[in-house]
Amino acid sequence: MFYGQIDGFTFEPGYEYELRVQETEVENPPVDASSLTVTLVELVSKTAVSPTTEARPESSGLLGTSWVLESFGPSDNPTAVLPNTEITLTFDDAQINGNAGCNSYFADATFGEDGSLEFGMMGSTLMACLDNDVMQQESDYWSALAQVSSYSLAGNQLTLFFPNGTLEFVAATMTESSHEEEAEVVDWETAVSILNSGEVAQIFQTHSLDVTLTLADGRIIQTVEPAIDDIFTAVQACGEPCVKIIMATE
Repeated sequence: MFYGQIDGFTFEPGYEYELRVQETEVENPPVDASSLTVTLVELVSKTAVSPTTEARPESSGLLGTSWVLESFGPSDNPTAVLPNTEITLTFDDAQINGNAGCNSYFADATFGEDGSLEFGMMGSTLMACLDNDVMQQESDYWSALAQVSSYSLAGNQLTLFFPNGTLEFVAATMTESSHEEEAEVVDWETAVSILNSGEVAQIFQTHSLDVTLTLADGRIIQTVEPAIDDIFTAVQACGEPCVKIIMATE
């Protein structure tokens, strides 16, 4: 293309041109100059074209996806997520949200060129979990997430990079089978009996009094509590067998 060196022609961005030009040989041209001059003879056509729009980085594979954390920390010595806990991450337009094992969280997400990625100030719910290890894991996860600078996406694996290591995620669809087991519905008294046995790993309460108990072996129990927060009263009364239960509510 000679757009910058064609005599009689001025190039305007946003157009595609078809030109007829005349080339003339230059006698004794300078060493650093062309031996030809190019002159416009005819402007055959000038067609407006749509500007090239690069795909938004978040639309290249992360927008609308959900992930479950498998491990995080130094690449050569990662820490696996604690048993019976789940840390999730969802990309929703220019934001992320998820659950860090105890509290829900959200933040702005800024995508840059070449896989760069940064998260803004994190917001979260303020529920305290009974298990200190779960709370520490949540704190460590948020600390790593706040330092993320880039990502790598390969199939069902997502890696977020931060200065001291990586966060390794697997696509949420790969873990759905663990949530698809049909729940067993029991009355309140039976649910409390199961609770006191020490088999319960997680509890989720809704505003409609529905309570879901996830057992350590993966079984799911559903019940209805007589009054709001009765499940939390039952956990406190349970004592030692229920100390490590992860509890959440809407």
